[in-house]
Amino acid sequence: MIKKSGSRPKTIRNNNLRLILDLYGKNDSLSVSDISRMVNLSRTTVSKINEKLLGSSLVTPCGKGGSTDEGGKKPELYCLNRNFGYFVCFHILDEFINIKYFDLTLSMVEKKKIPTEVNETVEKIIDIIGSEIKQYMEKAVSSGMPPLLGITAAIHGIVDSEKGICYTAPHFPSWGSNRNIRKMIREKISLDIPVHVESWIRFKAYSAKENRDSESFKNYVLLDAGRHGIVSGVVVNGALLSGSHYFSGEIGHTIVSATDTRECYCGGRGCLETFIDCRSLLKKAISLREKYPSSLIFDNKEKPDIFDIFNASNSKDALACILMEEIAGWFAIGVSNIYLMFDPEIVYFEGDYARAGDFFEKKLMEKINRVSLNRLDKDFRIVFNEPGHNATATGAAALARDFYLANNIEV
Repeated sequence: MIKKSGSRPKTIRNNNLRLILDLYGKNDSLSVSDISRMVNLSRTTVSKINEKLLGSSLVTPCGKGGSTDEGGKKPELYCLNRNFGYFVCFHILDEFINIKYFDLTLSMVEKKKIPTEVNETVEKIIDIIGSEIKQYMEKAVSSGMPPLLGITAAIHGIVDSEKGICYTAPHFPSWGSNRNIRKMIREKISLDIPVHVESWIRFKAYSAKENRDSESFKNYVLLDAGRHGIVSGVVVNGALLSGSHYFSGEIGHTIVSATDTRECYCGGRGCLETFIDCRSLLKKAISLREKYPSSLIFDNKEKPDIFDIFNASNSKDALACILMEEIAGWFAIGVSNIYLMFDPEIVYFEGDYARAGDFFEKKLMEKINRVSLNRLDKDFRIVFNEPGHNATATGAAALARDFYLANNIEV
């Protein structure tokens, strides 16, 4: 039986099963011998687990492998059954909802965008979600589409993922506070499908676990900084960290200056976000235009944007370098605080600032190594990633898939 509520995935009762499912999730196809070698289990044990997975239709045969070194017969290959079921993510943004469907392998199979009004009411948002689910279920019945195994809602705000409550959503003042989004969705759809409600950045952080092209880490922080501000998602021992009040990762509102008088939108003063705010950076650049009239920032542009500053700094433009070096200094404090608070193996740096280029990255690393614990040898690992357009939805699907497997599959 599928659990009615969505929550964090439990630990699958059989650790060997968990290992094997993780392998299937990260590989296009595997033989029993491949799995046996990769998880250090006997072929007999792997075969028994695999037979159970085949019997549940979670895994399916998908062809033959190459001949063995000894010239034996080609081994049977297996993979996750893409048509076993789908997961859908509703990423609720300020002017539209991104809707994306994923199969069991976390491959996106369908996407759409539904526009909304600025500061749309929560009731209208729930109506859109309910209507989309109803349409999909009707299509599933009439066209034989795979069943929905999980529904996810990614929200920009403070979210209690255990209860499905959005305490506050800055883009939607009309929502008020303490809105139980999960309950509203469940009442609207009247279906026995798990519903997961979480902060967008935590879903995005969870997606890093599914990146086949990078190393696998159990302890990491995904930091996203740009025009929306700065926020992070924290993963500890492979699990998302929310905190007692679901504030974990709100790095933008850590105090980095006790004397600054500028007020942050959160009501505080001295918040990191006020120092790296893109609008403030542009405003400062424009205020110095008369002093640096030949700056590349303003090259044939009446209104430069943040990327003009980035590009100019990489061309060694004097004003741009001054601005970006100052920004790098504030980021160095923020990233150093992350390392001191969470001691991650790696920090993934994403968002607009991840595209700032070589000058910013070099200055950031120089300043990080001077900010904290300078008497100790440090290994600050930072990976600058281009913004992933599907990362939040992929992370949501991954969490929903892990929840489904943990609560429904037992060997």
